[in-house]
Amino acid sequence: MAKINDMKKKELKDIFILLFLFTIFKGDLMMSSIKNNIKNTTNAVKITVIYDNNPMIKNLQPDWGFACLVEIGKNKILFDTGDNGTILMKNMGKLGIDPKSIDVVVLSHFHHDHTGGLKDFLEVNSKVKVFYPQSFPKEIVDVIKHSGAEAVPVSKFMEILTDVFTLGEIKGVIPEQSLAVRSPKGIVVI
Repeated sequence: MAKINDMKKKELKDIFILLFLFTIFKGDLMMSSIKNNIKNTTNAVKITVIYDNNPMIKNLQPDWGFACLVEIGKNKILFDTGDNGTILMKNMGKLGIDPKSIDVVVLSHFHHDHTGGLKDFLEVNSKVKVFYPQSFPKEIVDVIKHSGAEAVPVSKFMEILTDVFTLGEIKGVIPEQSLAVRSPKGIVVI
Protein backbone atom coordinates (compact mmCIF):
# COMPACT_ATOMS: atom_id res chain seq x y z
CA MET A 1 0.00 0.00 0.00
CA ALA A 2 2.83 2.40 0.86
CA LYS A 3 4.46 1.62 -2.49
CA ILE A 4 1.23 2.52 -4.32
CA ASN A 5 0.90 5.79 -2.37
CA ASP A 6 4.54 6.66 -3.17
CA MET A 7 3.85 5.96 -6.86
CA LYS A 8 0.74 8.18 -6.79
CA LYS A 9 2.69 10.98 -5.07
CA LYS A 10 5.45 10.76 -7.70
CA GLU A 11 2.83 10.71 -10.46
CA LEU A 12 1.13 13.83 -9.07
CA LYS A 13 4.47 15.58 -8.65
CA ASP A 14 5.35 14.78 -12.28
CA ILE A 15 1.97 16.12 -13.44
CA PHE A 16 2.40 19.38 -11.54
CA ILE A 17 5.92 19.86 -12.87
CA LEU A 18 4.71 19.24 -16.42
CA LEU A 19 1.82 21.66 -16.05
CA PHE A 20 4.16 24.29 -14.59
CA LEU A 21 6.62 23.93 -17.45
CA PHE A 22 3.77 23.83 -19.96
CA THR A 23 2.43 27.11 -18.58
CA ILE A 24 5.82 28.81 -18.75
CA PHE A 25 6.83 27.74 -22.24
CA LYS A 26 3.64 27.13 -24.16
CA GLY A 27 0.67 28.16 -22.08
CA ASP A 28 1.17 31.93 -22.32
CA LEU A 29 1.22 31.81 -26.10
CA MET A 30 -1.93 29.69 -26.28
CA MET A 31 -3.81 31.68 -23.66
CA SER A 32 -3.13 34.89 -25.57
CA SER A 33 -4.37 33.12 -28.70
CA ILE A 34 -7.58 32.14 -26.89
CA LYS A 35 -8.07 35.69 -25.55
CA ASN A 36 -7.31 37.39 -28.88
CA ASN A 37 -9.47 35.08 -30.97
CA ILE A 38 -12.73 36.27 -29.43
CA LYS A 39 -15.84 34.74 -30.95
CA ASN A 40 -18.47 34.48 -28.24
CA THR A 41 -17.91 35.30 -24.60
CA THR A 42 -21.56 35.68 -23.63
CA ASN A 43 -22.13 32.03 -22.74
CA ALA A 44 -21.84 31.12 -19.10
CA VAL A 45 -19.87 28.00 -18.27
CA LYS A 46 -21.29 25.39 -15.92
CA ILE A 47 -19.13 22.55 -14.59
CA THR A 48 -20.73 19.63 -12.76
CA VAL A 49 -18.53 17.05 -11.07
CA ILE A 50 -20.07 13.65 -11.85
CA TYR A 51 -17.39 11.31 -10.58
CA ASP A 52 -14.83 11.87 -7.84
CA ASN A 53 -13.36 10.09 -4.83
CA ASN A 54 -14.56 12.94 -2.60
CA PRO A 55 -18.34 13.00 -2.07
CA MET A 56 -18.99 16.56 -3.26
CA ILE A 57 -22.70 16.13 -3.97
CA LYS A 58 -24.99 14.21 -1.62
CA ASN A 59 -26.36 10.93 -2.99
CA LEU A 60 -23.60 10.53 -5.60
CA GLN A 61 -21.47 7.43 -5.24
CA PRO A 62 -17.84 8.44 -4.67
CA ASP A 63 -15.12 6.32 -6.25
CA TRP A 64 -11.49 6.67 -7.31
CA GLY A 65 -11.42 8.63 -10.57
CA PHE A 66 -12.78 11.75 -12.16
CA ALA A 67 -15.42 12.91 -14.62
CA CYS A 68 -17.23 16.22 -15.05
CA LEU A 69 -19.77 17.75 -17.39
CA VAL A 70 -18.82 21.08 -18.95
CA GLU A 71 -21.73 23.07 -20.37
CA ILE A 72 -21.23 26.16 -22.51
CA GLY A 73 -24.09 27.47 -24.62
CA LYS A 74 -25.83 24.46 -26.14
CA ASN A 75 -22.67 22.33 -26.02
CA LYS A 76 -22.16 19.60 -23.44
CA ILE A 77 -18.73 18.07 -22.95
CA LEU A 78 -17.93 15.05 -20.80
CA PHE A 79 -14.39 15.48 -19.49
CA ASP A 80 -13.09 12.04 -18.46
CA THR A 81 -15.28 9.08 -17.55
CA GLY A 82 -14.18 7.92 -14.10
CA ASP A 83 -13.07 4.39 -13.25
CA ASN A 84 -16.35 2.47 -13.37
CA GLY A 85 -19.02 2.80 -16.04
CA THR A 86 -21.85 1.64 -13.79
CA ILE A 87 -21.04 4.33 -11.22
CA LEU A 88 -20.63 6.97 -13.96
CA MET A 89 -24.03 6.19 -15.46
CA LYS A 90 -25.79 6.01 -12.06
CA ASN A 91 -24.30 9.35 -10.97
CA MET A 92 -25.34 10.92 -14.29
CA GLY A 93 -28.88 9.63 -13.70
CA LYS A 94 -28.96 11.03 -10.16
CA LEU A 95 -27.86 14.43 -11.53
CA GLY A 96 -30.48 14.34 -14.32
CA ILE A 97 -27.80 14.27 -17.04
CA ASP A 98 -28.95 12.46 -20.17
CA PRO A 99 -25.88 10.76 -21.70
CA LYS A 100 -27.46 11.20 -25.15
CA SER A 101 -27.37 14.99 -24.70
CA ILE A 102 -23.56 15.03 -24.63
CA ASP A 103 -21.85 16.17 -27.84
CA VAL A 104 -18.16 15.63 -27.08
CA VAL A 105 -15.98 13.52 -24.79
CA VAL A 106 -12.49 14.73 -23.87
CA LEU A 107 -10.11 12.29 -22.19
CA SER A 108 -7.27 13.83 -20.21
CA HIS A 109 -4.97 10.79 -20.04
CA PHE A 110 -5.11 7.02 -20.40
CA HIS A 111 -5.26 5.93 -16.75
CA HIS A 112 -8.26 3.73 -15.99
CA ASP A 113 -9.60 6.08 -13.30
CA HIS A 114 -10.19 8.61 -16.12
CA THR A 115 -11.20 6.25 -18.95
CA GLY A 116 -12.82 3.26 -17.20
CA GLY A 117 -16.38 4.44 -17.80
CA LEU A 118 -15.84 5.17 -21.51
CA LYS A 119 -17.14 1.86 -22.87
CA ASP A 120 -20.38 2.01 -20.83
CA PHE A 121 -20.93 5.63 -21.84
CA LEU A 122 -20.38 4.87 -25.55
CA GLU A 123 -22.87 1.99 -25.36
CA VAL A 124 -25.53 4.61 -24.56
CA ASN A 125 -24.21 7.45 -26.75
CA SER A 126 -21.83 6.72 -29.61
CA LYS A 127 -22.84 9.82 -31.57
CA VAL A 128 -20.01 11.83 -30.04
CA LYS A 129 -16.54 12.96 -30.96
CA VAL A 130 -13.93 11.64 -28.53
CA PHE A 131 -10.77 13.76 -28.22
CA TYR A 132 -7.78 11.96 -26.69
CA PRO A 133 -4.00 12.48 -26.62
CA GLN A 134 -2.51 10.94 -29.77
CA SER A 135 -0.26 8.60 -27.76
CA PHE A 136 -3.24 6.75 -26.20
CA PRO A 137 -2.94 2.95 -26.09
CA LYS A 138 -4.47 1.15 -29.07
CA GLU A 139 -6.96 -0.78 -26.89
CA ILE A 140 -8.66 2.44 -25.73
CA VAL A 141 -8.72 3.88 -29.26
CA ASP A 142 -10.26 0.59 -30.45
CA VAL A 143 -13.08 0.95 -27.88
CA ILE A 144 -13.86 4.38 -29.32
CA LYS A 145 -13.74 3.26 -32.96
CA HIS A 146 -15.69 0.02 -32.41
CA SER A 147 -18.49 1.94 -30.71
CA GLY A 148 -19.05 4.05 -33.83
CA ALA A 149 -17.95 7.27 -32.12
CA GLU A 150 -15.61 9.61 -33.97
CA ALA A 151 -12.07 9.17 -32.65
CA VAL A 152 -10.04 12.41 -32.72
CA PRO A 153 -6.38 12.12 -31.69
CA VAL A 154 -4.93 15.35 -30.31
CA SER A 155 -1.33 16.40 -30.76
CA LYS A 156 -1.48 20.18 -30.55
CA PHE A 157 -3.58 23.10 -29.38
CA MET A 158 -6.90 23.36 -31.22
CA GLU A 159 -10.42 24.67 -30.88
CA ILE A 160 -12.84 21.75 -30.62
CA LEU A 161 -16.05 23.76 -30.22
CA THR A 162 -16.78 27.47 -30.12
CA ASP A 163 -14.97 28.81 -27.04
CA VAL A 164 -13.66 25.32 -26.11
CA PHE A 165 -10.02 24.36 -26.70
CA THR A 166 -7.75 21.42 -26.07
CA LEU A 167 -4.31 22.59 -25.03
CA GLY A 168 -2.76 19.71 -26.98
CA GLU A 169 -0.89 16.66 -25.82
CA ILE A 170 1.56 17.39 -23.03
CA LYS A 171 4.42 14.92 -23.40
CA GLY A 172 5.83 13.32 -20.30
CA VAL A 173 5.65 10.23 -18.13
CA ILE A 174 1.89 10.37 -18.58
CA PRO A 175 0.95 12.12 -21.84
CA GLU A 176 -2.19 14.16 -21.23
CA GLN A 177 -4.27 17.11 -22.30
CA SER A 178 -6.22 19.86 -20.58
CA LEU A 179 -9.33 21.70 -21.64
CA ALA A 180 -9.65 25.50 -21.75
CA VAL A 181 -13.07 27.13 -21.92
CA ARG A 182 -13.61 30.82 -22.61
CA SER A 183 -16.24 32.33 -20.31
CA PRO A 184 -17.49 35.88 -19.68
CA LYS A 185 -15.31 35.96 -16.53
CA GLY A 186 -12.15 34.64 -18.22
CA ILE A 187 -10.58 31.35 -19.20
CA VAL A 188 -11.40 28.21 -17.22
CA VAL A 189 -8.80 25.42 -17.43
CA ILE A 190 -9.78 21.85 -16.59
